[in-house]
Amino acid sequence: MNTTEELKTGKFKPEFAGQLNFYLSAIDDKLCHSSDNPTIGLLLCKNKNKLVAEYALKDVSKPIGVSEYKIMKSIPANLKTSLPTIEELEKHIPAACEVCGLLFLPGDLGESREHLDVHNRWVSATNFLKYSPTHHQERESIKREGHVILQSNGSLEKRIQGAMMVLRAWFDRSLEASIAGSFWKKHPKFDNYVAMILSHKDLSFSGDVLKYLKNKFGINPGQIPDGQSYWKTTY
Repeated sequence: MNTTEELKTGKFKPEFAGQLNFYLSAIDDKLCHSSDNPTIGLLLCKNKNKLVAEYALKDVSKPIGVSEYKIMKSIPANLKTSLPTIEELEKHIPAACEVCGLLFLPGDLGESREHLDVHNRWVSATNFLKYSPTHHQERESIKREGHVILQSNGSLEKRIQGAMMVLRAWFDRSLEASIAGSFWKKHPKFDNYVAMILSHKDLSFSGDVLKYLKNKFGINPGQIPDGQSYWKTTY
């Protein structure tokens, strides 16, 4: 059984669950075998509100627990010799690059080389485009907020804003994949991408929001299959 612990210096916040869920997905994909059980995450916080923790974990896909901790003034003598050094821990802790977003093990030569390749590709593409897509965690947070706004009873202007947040998140995810696949120069610009998506029949946008968006961006059918949001050169 694999476990991953994350220590927080303050009280529990709902966004901690999403962050740890992201780390667990990456660990299961990068470090675990397909026959392994899902990695269990444990959030250690100085204190927690039980109700807030329950709601935060309600729709999380990975097994995560939240617990409180108490700070001791010193490490018990019998534990000092059995604990790994900071250097040893760093070799096995994935790090997320702040620029390209790749999660990798800095202590692993192969993964460090992979990171260098991905990083250089990312910098080259984003410098050329003068635009950098948001990375997974921020992008998913924006998309979730956009869906909440779309489902609210807010004004048309507000719900259009929610739709644009969702569309931007989809666009960034698609562009990020095209950078990884080295076909980003062919990827459509945002306005054209939106026109492709607006041709889909299964969009969860209300009629008045769809009408506004189609008047603004138009529709470009047949470029991205219904139910998908990734643009690919093979379409």
